[in-house]
Amino acid sequence: EGRSWPDGRLSLTQFALNAEAMELNGQLELTAERWPERFRLSGQIGRGDGITRLPFGGRGARLNIAQLSATYDAAAGDSWQAKLDIDGFENAQLRSDDLRLAATGRLARGQAEAVTANIAFETTGLRHADPALSQAIGPAPNGTLRLSWRPGAPLDIAFLSLKSGDLSLTASGQIDELATGLPITGQATLNAGDLTRFAALIGRPLAGVARASLRGDGALLGGRFDIELEAATEALEVGIA
Repeated sequence: EGRSWPDGRLSLTQFALNAEAMELNGQLELTAERWPERFRLSGQIGRGDGITRLPFGGRGARLNIAQLSATYDAAAGDSWQAKLDIDGFENAQLRSDDLRLAATGRLARGQAEAVTANIAFETTGLRHADPALSQAIGPAPNGTLRLSWRPGAPLDIAFLSLKSGDLSLTASGQIDELATGLPITGQATLNAGDLTRFAALIGRPLAGVARASLRGDGALLGGRFDIELEAATEALEVGIA
């Protein structure tokens, strides 16, 4: 059930999508400026039998079950939250026992319209079809992301952290609008506490500790990048396959 007004407001008081292995329900209200006034989404994909095939997620993608939810109500404040739990995902290249993603943030309205998001994810039982790549990635990557955006300003990635065992990446930066080629500026630091995890990937014995940091700018759509890279290793050992 929905309704729109001449001034641009939109209200979907109730929408539902029900298919053989999918159920989605919710509501949406937008202001005259098409800014969210209220939304609610809940749903489930899969039947819990591990054979629900997906039209996305790569070749042969399927899952056991996924549950998602998202809520926001301006009348109760400017906070929003969302959650996604995926049990038993796999495609031709990857398998994961569990993926958990939780997000919170704020939707500021009025003269200072802005969106903020704090996102955290964790996986367990992650495996790649290539054993060497699977060893390099690790079985339980996790991460956090903190970002913000306001109309007319770049997307600000205040903090990105990815971890998997003794391998970690931290980064921050800004991405500007599509019309200008998605220009990006930022910096990142990579720490590898034990390079042995990459030995099978390069096909020869490898050991030691490595750290690399980079900063620079470029355009994601233009292919232009200007990067400064610094790297250091400790107790590096590289053998002959």
